[in-house]
Amino acid sequence: MSKLDYLDLDGRGLRLFLTVLDEGSVTRAAERLNVTQSAVSHTLDKLRSILDDALFVRAGRGIVPTQTAKDLADEIRPLLSALERLTKRKQFDPSIFSGEFVVAANDYQRELVIPSLVKTLRDKAPNLMLKIVDSNYADADLLRRDRCDLMITPDPPTGLEFIQRKLFSDQWVCFYDPNTVSAPLTLEDYLSRPHAKVVFTENETSRIDKQLTSKGFTRHIALRVTQFSALPSLMHGTDIIIALPRYIGRTILHNFSHCPLAEKLPDLSFFLVWHIGKNEAPIHRWVRNLLFETVQALHL
Repeated sequence: MSKLDYLDLDGRGLRLFLTVLDEGSVTRAAERLNVTQSAVSHTLDKLRSILDDALFVRAGRGIVPTQTAKDLADEIRPLLSALERLTKRKQFDPSIFSGEFVVAANDYQRELVIPSLVKTLRDKAPNLMLKIVDSNYADADLLRRDRCDLMITPDPPTGLEFIQRKLFSDQWVCFYDPNTVSAPLTLEDYLSRPHAKVVFTENETSRIDKQLTSKGFTRHIALRVTQFSALPSLMHGTDIIIALPRYIGRTILHNFSHCPLAEKLPDLSFFLVWHIGKNEAPIHRWVRNLLFETVQALHL
């Protein structure tokens, strides 16, 4: 067996040493630690070899520490306290947190999810300043360059540096002003109507256009906007229709009617995305969990 050195020291052995010192008895130390006396004796023998000292000597029916053991105890107690602190993170308290937290989302997600989040934050984290920025077409640089903490998007950026988790799903429907026009019930009727389209980049192709093009169909775009919130005032009183996720009818298009989309599309999933570098930050974990609780409460 090779000679033991300081690298063979461990927290359990040091705690046992202090327990024997405090109790002045191997028997009582074993009872307190719920181990056998032989286990205590074996550990003490190991410590004697490493520290090159008897540590405890017999005195009548008991044992007493050597001067070296007394001196070591003064160094070991703070060392064990430091080791304990390494394994116990301070519990995060949102009520005393002060700082900025940035969420990137377009106005569809913003209007649907963020109002409920703000109410909870005002109650549980009154000193937190929530900042909302546009995510546009899921700009990865917002996360990569630390310009936002979280992103809510149906098109999460790819790469090992990003973590994503599904937040909710939505169904595609067709919105229209019921006071001006009727619902398009067939694909032919749908294609004959003037359409609105929300785009964030000039060369963007929407999901519905990709599917229609793959089947040889086209539609007439009568209105292009870069914000969902622009739609109500521009579509009101017109025959323009638009294909959008159904939950927007809860918020921005609440005064419009909707019907099933004539050209059915797969459900649209929205994801919560963040940079791996922020994964373990206490405030980040707390807000992430709060967002999932918010979505659950909204029954999305």
